[in-house]
Amino acid sequence: MLGVNSVTLMGKVYNIKKMVSKNGKPITFFTLTTYSKQGEDKKDKALFHNCVSYGKLAEILGEHLTEKKELFVDGAIDYYDKDGITKTQIVVKESQFIGDKKNDNI
Repeated sequence: MLGVNSVTLMGKVYNIKKMVSKNGKPITFFTLTTYSKQGEDKKDKALFHNCVSYGKLAEILGEHLTEKKELFVDGAIDYYDKDGITKTQIVVKESQFIGDKKNDNI
C-alpha cells in the first residue's frame, strides 16, 4: 500500500532549542504555532507543533530563528516514544522565513 507523509505548515516560532548529536551533527528543535477555527462559534484555537531539523538545515535555522518569527515549513510526521507515551513531531525538510526582506528559502 502506498502512502504519503507530507506536512506543510506556516506559523510563528517558539521554544527554540539547539543541540549537537553524538556524532557531532547539529539538531534544532522548535515549536511552530498555527491557528484553526474550531467549535460552533469558530473561535481561533492555537495549535502547537513540535518540529525538529537535522544537519545543515538545523545549523541554518539554529543561527537565524528567533521567537515569534513567521516560518513556512515542509516536512513529514514522525513518531517517538517518551516515558511510555507516543508523541509526534514534524521533521522539517525545507523552510522559508516569512516577512523578511530577503525572504530566503532554506
